Parts: sequence; structure tokens; C-alpha cells
Amino acid sequence: MPPRKKKAEDREIEALKARRKKAQEKNDIVEEAKLCNAIGAVYTRKGSHEQALHYHRTELHLSEATRDALETAIAHRRVGECLSELRDYEQAIEHTRRYLKMARELGNLVEEQRALATLGRTYLMQSECVGKEEARELRVQAGNANLKSLDICDKLSGVNSDRELLEMRLRLYLNQGLIYEDSGDIHSAKKFMEKALAIASLGSVYLLRENKPALALRCFRDALSVCGAQHSWYLEADVLREMSQAQLLLSNFDEAKSCLKKAVRISLENSQLAETEVDQRKLSTVRKVVHYSLEMEALGVERAEEKMRLCEKLGDLCCSLRAFPAAIKFYEQQVSF
Repeated sequence: MPPRKKKAEDREIEALKARRKKAQEKNDIVEEAKLCNAIGAVYTRKGSHEQALHYHRTELHLSEATRDALETAIAHRRVGECLSELRDYEQAIEHTRRYLKMARELGNLVEEQRALATLGRTYLMQSECVGKEEARELRVQAGNANLKSLDICDKLSGVNSDRELLEMRLRLYLNQGLIYEDSGDIHSAKKFMEKALAIASLGSVYLLRENKPALALRCFRDALSVCGAQHSWYLEADVLREMSQAQLLLSNFDEAKSCLKKAVRISLENSQLAETEVDQRKLSTVRKVVHYSLEMEALGVERAEEKMRLCEKLGDLCCSLRAFPAAIKFYEQQVSF
């Protein structure tokens, strides 16, 4: 994790803990439960799953104390997800089943769909850690949960946004494809993988056109998962190129560089010389942006003339990369000195 991001997350956790302390002093357990959830979510982003589990368990106990059935159900899901990451699958499944039971009792289709999808994913993860016979049984259970979850997706049109429904279906198609692949049913696996890839590709292109690069990145990451499962190197390279452009639109130059380096490696390994040449030219430009950005950060406030020159260079380079939001920012900085 980049040092800046790590520090920002640490500051976020400290601020949330301070707010939680105030909620405790006021004996506001509803607010405390929300803050425990928020703290757990940040720890999950950091990959600190044991700490996340502690706060989500506290959230669960507080939600039970308030007798809020929906929040209690969702807290069971969060605890289950943490336990899955820690590979305690039996306990994870127990919490997810409670979540599913409560969602059904509440008649909440959105949470029932999510519970079934979570259950299917957990069974699938567990199947990778057991013997052949038990793995086969777990894949059957995972498949049943996924298919039930897909059925509910059809009933959620108008309840969830189209984008949310696409994301739900994408993950379910991907997981179902993996289940069929592990079971040796290659034809069914291919069918589900193709559906997942179609959703990911269409979703990412649409979101880029709508100038929503952050959401597009989520779709691209899903598309990469499908490419990896299908062992489709040429599609993987295409997705990495598109991801690099989304990262450029977000001014994430290091991440854009990383995507392009991977695309170049894949193209070289598969003798795609024309694609490699284009990618290498773009990569060279992105490297210049990274270099000049670091150079500018190192300059003191008294060296305004040099900063102006670098801002102009950076703006021009970003224009050539079609990273116009970043270009505008650099040009605005140039005239501010």
C-alpha cells in the first residue's frame, strides 16, 4: 500500500475512533454501531481483517441490543465476510446463514439476494481448501446458492439501479463459471464466463463514456478476473490498456504505468509487436509524467519559475495522453505561480 494512502487511512481510523468515544459518552449505541461498521470497513480496505472482525462483531452486538433486525442481519454478513478472509469458513457460513434467515424473515429481497451470493462465494472459497469429495459437495452448494441469487436479480429491476444489477450478475456469472470449470463442465463454464465478460466490458466502456472512471475501474477489475479465469491473454491486455486510461483520468499515474507495463509484458510474450510499440510509446509518456511530478514536488516554494515550466510540460504530456482533467489542473497551477 502506498505510504500516503496508508497514512490517510490511519488518520481516518483515528477520527472515527474519536467519534465513537463521544457516542459512548452519550450512550448512543445506534451511532456507536454505525461507527464500528465504518472503522471495520477501513480496516478491511487495509487488509487488516482481524481488526475489522473485532469492530464488526462489536457492531453486531450493538445492533442486537437496539433490536434493529435489518442492521443485525447486515452485521452478520460483515462478520461472515471477515471470517472468510481469515479462512474460518465454518463460522463464516454460520453467520451468513443467519443473515439469509433474517433477510427472508424481513421479506427483504435485496438482502436475500446478497446473502445467497455471499453464501455461494464462501462455499466456493472453502472448496479450495478441502479434499476432492468435500470440495465437490461444496461446489454443488455454491452453485445452488448462486443460481437462487440470480433468480432474485430478475425480481430486483426497478428496486436496484441497472448498474448495481449488472455488478450483481457479473460476480454471480463469474463464480458460477468457476464452479463449472472446477467440476469439469467446460461448456457451461465458458457460457457463464462469456456472460460475465460481456457485462464487464460493456459496463466499463459505458462508464468511461459517462465520465465515471472510478466506477469503470471496478468493471475493468471484474473483467480482468474473467480474463484470468478464461486464460485469455489478448483480452487481458486490452482490459489493462483501458484500465490505464481510467487511471489517467483519475490522475493515478503510478497505477496507469503499472497497467501499461503489464500490457507490454503480455504483448511481448505473445509476439504482438504492433500493440507493444503503441503501448511502449504511451508508457514512456506516462513515465515522464511520473518523473516530472516527483521533480516538481521536490522543488521549494521559492523556485516558482521552474515549477511553472514543469507544470506546462506536465499539462502538455497529459493532453497527449487524453488525461484532460489532470492537464487542466497542471495548467491552472502554472498560472497560479
